[in-house]
Amino acid sequence: FEIFFPSLQRFKRTMFCLFSSKGAMSTSVLIAILLICLPVCSASKKLDDVKVIVYKGPKRNKCKSNDDSGPNEILPNHVVSFHFTIAIDDSSTSGSPNEKVFGSNREGMTPSYTMGQGELIPGLERGLMGLCRGSKAFITIPPHLGHGDKGMPGRAGMNSIPGGATIRYDVEIVDIFPPGTAPETGMRTAEQNRDLPKNPRENIDHSESITSIRAFFSMDTNNDSKVDRKELTEAFMQFGDTVDNDFWSKSDIDGDGFLSVDEFVAISKSPDKKDEL
Repeated sequence: FEIFFPSLQRFKRTMFCLFSSKGAMSTSVLIAILLICLPVCSASKKLDDVKVIVYKGPKRNKCKSNDDSGPNEILPNHVVSFHFTIAIDDSSTSGSPNEKVFGSNREGMTPSYTMGQGELIPGLERGLMGLCRGSKAFITIPPHLGHGDKGMPGRAGMNSIPGGATIRYDVEIVDIFPPGTAPETGMRTAEQNRDLPKNPRENIDHSESITSIRAFFSMDTNNDSKVDRKELTEAFMQFGDTVDNDFWSKSDIDGDGFLSVDEFVAISKSPDKKDEL
């Protein structure tokens, strides 16, 4: 950071000139600084180099007890129905960072696979274990637990994965079946999967989402999946800035005193608007 901005004051003067006629940086500019400068998410759970960020729903292994509708936590031999999008991770040393490879919503398909039976690449299976029904997560998989040095050739509707690529799955756990109780596994239509809906997140800009979500969990120092004003202030203080009342009110959209991951992603994606005079 200091390589590009020898002094913090010089940096702030630069932002003063670029983004505001009166020197007050807009919400989106401040968030952009955080996304660029905050460290990579320290809240990721490491599973033999597989990184999992649960950004919606219960945390891993913190699922509710099973109910009449079936299991709520992914365990060995369960059949799991989930939507997913695959992309080249921004940490990959090969391929184009954040390039989309495949989305499971193509033609309304919902994949279902049996855990522990070798139907999935090792890194994805490790990342899915312990996730809860209804949760959404990013699973980052290194080459040796993905497609290795050979990669995977492209085919109709799916881009290739180059050798040595680190890949990222954006998954949504839709349903979990007990062992031996689900229909056949593989890519099946939504109607075959208890009329499961198509994936509504197919058009999300995953590169922007993953950056925002990593920054959010980096600020979430007490790991409660929300960011209070103190945590946000501590993050801003790394760059010599503060969180004033106006900034906080714009960020805390529902006014509950905390930033949720959805609020943070929303303000991160909002168009850059200069503060009103």
